[in-house]
Amino acid sequence: MAIISSSDDLRLLAEERIAEAQILRDARHFSGAYYLAGYAVELALKAVLTSALASYSMPDQKQVAAAHVHDLRGLAVGCGLQPEADAGIRVAWNVVAPNWAPEDRYRIHSEVRSIQMVDAAREVLEWLRPHW
Repeated sequence: MAIISSSDDLRLLAEERIAEAQILRDARHFSGAYYLAGYAVELALKAVLTSALASYSMPDQKQVAAAHVHDLRGLAVGCGLQPEADAGIRVAWNVVAPNWAPEDRYRIHSEVRSIQMVDAAREVLEWLRPHW
């Protein structure tokens, strides 16, 4: 099994997942689009977190633990980011962070919710890119 070894890998995967989400949305496969859009944000946050961990010193134990969760709000905190405090991204963040979970891969999502999730996730990724 391949192991994600760098923040570069995570950035690439985040970009691929959001592109796949858009393709699924356009093809009217809304549940898959919803899940992949949120997953792209998770990967992007983990890219930010792992880039902060890349050093020759012992990483902070809380940061390492934060990298192994699926909670978007917890990941943002672990990255030292406060998207809910940034007026430019707050609305999109509040669509994605409280509404996405890994279990969404087992749920049916409507067209409206999927479109909202994909659009919001794209905005959040755009906001995260400078932090990579």
